Amino acid sequence: VAPLELVLVETDAPFLTPAPYRGRPNAPYLIPVTVRAMAAVRGLGEEALCTAIAANTARAFGLTRDTE
Repeated sequence: VAPLELVLVETDAPFLTPAPYRGRPNAPYLIPVTVRAMAAVRGLGEEALCTAIAANTARAFGLTRDTE
């Protein structure tokens, strides 16, 4: 339901590890699994969702991205 320009991904929920890794601690290496599931639910390509997440992260944390 959230607009694409507000979506971020995190791993701070230790008991919400994505399937098929349930039972293990949640960790950054599982972000791609979460992003794939999010893209499928939203009907987006993974690359489009990753681009949006990268822009949202940069905006949320005040980061600048090199354009070279």
